[in-house]
Amino acid sequence: MLSFEQRIRKTIGDNRLMSSDQSVVVGVSGGPDSICLLQVLSSLYSELSIVCVYVDHNLRPEEAVQERNLVEAYCHQKSLDCITVSVDVPAEVDATGESIEACARWLRYEALEEVRRSRNADVIAVGHTADDQVEEVLLRLIRGTGLTGLSGMRPKYGRVVRPLLEVTRQEILVYLQENHLAFCEDSSNQSNRFLRNRIRLELLPILEERFNPSIRNTILNTAKILEIEEDYLSSE
Repeated sequence: MLSFEQRIRKTIGDNRLMSSDQSVVVGVSGGPDSICLLQVLSSLYSELSIVCVYVDHNLRPEEAVQERNLVEAYCHQKSLDCITVSVDVPAEVDATGESIEACARWLRYEALEEVRRSRNADVIAVGHTADDQVEEVLLRLIRGTGLTGLSGMRPKYGRVVRPLLEVTRQEILVYLQENHLAFCEDSSNQSNRFLRNRIRLELLPILEERFNPSIRNTILNTAKILEIEEDYLSSE
């Protein structure tokens, strides 16, 4: 049976996400998923060139200070390069009329890509998990989508790679505890203001309790099947 880190190495290898002679920009928010990602990559690939990037969205000033301090302290301990980038999500919302979620995502990836280009890095690694995949598929289904959307997030999309996409959030928390790694909690994750949070906090518990206790695995398996079918159709 593969260990937690070995499973992530397998995901990276099977999907050709990166190699030890490359350089990677890692988006690190200070939350459990991104701290886990940074720890696993630095543990698995001692020769990998890592640039850690904390993106301040200017949405939670007090929490942002704590998150940035934690990330910088971790990087100092591991002798990793650490950069903080500030993006003005409220101003983008006012200018575009788009949702906070959409503007934050767009500005975050734009900032990460700018760092990647400036450092001539090969890929951008982000900490999406199997739980994020489940939520994303349901989110796309609710909003309306086709075969491509229902196949979920890909392990690799352009320059963006997702090494944690096949491990769960609970497994990550166990790993962090076993390795005595601190992390921050984003208070906005508990707000029902955002659709993704309502899916995680309200919809999924109802589906698990009243319809299918294994709904998460069912959704993940379905997304994987649709991914294979989409790849076949695209190749044809």
